[in-house]
Amino acid sequence: MLSVLALACTPALSHAQASWSGNASWLSDYRFRGQPLSDGKATPQLNINLDSAAGWYLGGFASGVTVGERDGAQILGYAGYAWRGGDGWSWDGGCTQTVYTRLRNADYLECYGGASAGNVSMRLYYAPHYLGRDARTLYGEITLLYPLHPRISLLAHAGLLHTLSGTAAPGIPERNRYDARLGLSFSAGDWSAQLVRTISESDALRYSRYEQRSAQAWVASIGYAF
Repeated sequence: MLSVLALACTPALSHAQASWSGNASWLSDYRFRGQPLSDGKATPQLNINLDSAAGWYLGGFASGVTVGERDGAQILGYAGYAWRGGDGWSWDGGCTQTVYTRLRNADYLECYGGASAGNVSMRLYYAPHYLGRDARTLYGEITLLYPLHPRISLLAHAGLLHTLSGTAAPGIPERNRYDARLGLSFSAGDWSAQLVRTISESDALRYSRYEQRSAQAWVASIGYAF
């Protein structure tokens, strides 16, 4: 997904009215929770978000994906509610529906709750049928965007997917699978660029019968916010 989705899509609660925002980007390789979804090929992505003055928000995300020899898209629709605490923290909760245009049996619903303060964001996701399978999962993540310079920030992300029950399947670990990203983010007006190193624990099972991509990769991206 977007490399700093948890921070970039944090609702702007102080807006006096509903407001739109979005981001279009181009990635050299798409990794979702550490797992390769573009077969090592460059892919476009688009995110659109609507924030309301009352705290409700909704939006959508789309990315090109390649699983095996099938090119398609991963599309997420999400909606939730956010509120600001008196201690500098903002809290939010909601649900996402993920659809794969060429792999419809992998569609799934996931609900989440999280908090953010300054440049730190944390979320916990629960899926009753992860990747369309008979598997209940929890995914926890923490993302940090630490300014090193007015235009340069350090990006760090760590996540853990935990299978609560069900049978292991391609993309679903028997118990746990971690992923992490570390890199730099550059900004210039509405434009941004990132270079990150992604690391993930390899699954014993593969997404398809085709060769499994490395669990580590360098990913470069460029994006435009509107």
